[in-house]
Amino acid sequence: MKVIVVDDEMIERKAMRKLLEQHLPQVQVVGEAGNGRVAIELAESLHPDLMLMDIKMPGMNGLEAIRHIRSKQPSIRFIMMTAYASFDYAREAMVEGVRHYLVKPSKKEETIQTILQVHAEVKEDQASEAAIWQLILNKVMQQEMNAEVCKRLRLFHPEAKVGFMHVYECLDVQAREEMIKKLNQYAPYPFLAAHPQAGRLPILFLSKECQKSDVLLLARSIVQSWPGKITIGASVPYPLKQLGSSYSEALLAFQQLKAGRGTLYGFADQSASFSHNAVEKAIMNQYPLEALFTRYSLNQLKEELVHAKKEMAAIGVYVDDVTIMEAASIEDCLVFGSELASRVALHRQGREMIAKAKTFIHTHFHQQISLEDVADHVQLSPTYFTKLFKEKMNETFIGYLTDYRIQTAKKLLQHTELGLKEIADRTGYNDPNYFSRVFKKAAGCSPKEYRKSFS
Repeated sequence: MKVIVVDDEMIERKAMRKLLEQHLPQVQVVGEAGNGRVAIELAESLHPDLMLMDIKMPGMNGLEAIRHIRSKQPSIRFIMMTAYASFDYAREAMVEGVRHYLVKPSKKEETIQTILQVHAEVKEDQASEAAIWQLILNKVMQQEMNAEVCKRLRLFHPEAKVGFMHVYECLDVQAREEMIKKLNQYAPYPFLAAHPQAGRLPILFLSKECQKSDVLLLARSIVQSWPGKITIGASVPYPLKQLGSSYSEALLAFQQLKAGRGTLYGFADQSASFSHNAVEKAIMNQYPLEALFTRYSLNQLKEELVHAKKEMAAIGVYVDDVTIMEAASIEDCLVFGSELASRVALHRQGREMIAKAKTFIHTHFHQQISLEDVADHVQLSPTYFTKLFKEKMNETFIGYLTDYRIQTAKKLLQHTELGLKEIADRTGYNDPNYFSRVFKKAAGCSPKEYRKSFS
């Protein structure tokens, strides 16, 4: 845990540094400040986890410094230090998000216990944050790009406009840590690292701007600095909304390089890409999956299923909750494949039901039909039919029926001389006055005004 000590008395700062270094090996004192202004500058440059902040200092006091720092770096924690056991100071500090304070001179044991408590909170926050970023990275790798994922990525790198992925050869967690150290040294871009899987380590890089040559330059730097041989598959840079293609592209490059393309890093040869059609076709057409899946390795199957999932999402099948990258065996892939096939079947069945319902509405709209009538026609419960209709049509049954009736009324007003009562009757309204109110609400003018505009 990185700590900055802020106190206008140098003796107090040095004493605190000595206490921390002697009794808390998990703490690293990365800086000292004698006033609020310097504390702000150090916070911006060193990004500490914790700041021990004296309150009463000349110039900008500790509370003002805390307020300024938290406005830009809300994750930094503070322990307020003051010689004044004043509730007013504590209350102001709590308003600024400070949860701990020490009254000077504080006892050694009290200081140590307070810092250990903050250390535990920091570790818990870091673990929680790491889990969130792993989830976001998995969303990218599973081609589940949406507005929320893009928003999260911009929180990680506010200026990000493009991104790319590398897939590194990586056998274990220790190798992952070594790789992250290398990337911290050589990568000019913020990055998110996945967990190693099947001897590979996917890394997502974000940048304000980036060219293909920059992607390869970074890969070459890692290859040249790595103690031994390492293979790196790379994707070209993509806009954030299209980042879903980056992982499959980098993985394909990695697989081609491992198969002996003759180089240690590079982009995929798309002309050599194997076809996704077999697995996708089997899922889409409800073919048996068991025999087909035995032709693929686990990693190939996962990539095939991710591709099929993307194609299914494109036609409106809900698949966001099918977490394919969690598959640990061929059997797991079979379960996921079967689930995708079931989703396709339900989607098609739903479309057929809605098409049948729409035909019934178009045929009987001039009559007094209800949602229950239509649900009975397609042999669904009213509750399920309501949910299905809204899901597939993106509007309610009554909204769709009303819109169809009003569109028909508009045609009759434009192309016939029928009276208002007869038009109301032909579009399913027994009361002409009620018809006029519904029409005006939908069209923005009365039926007479609408007809007049075409005369």
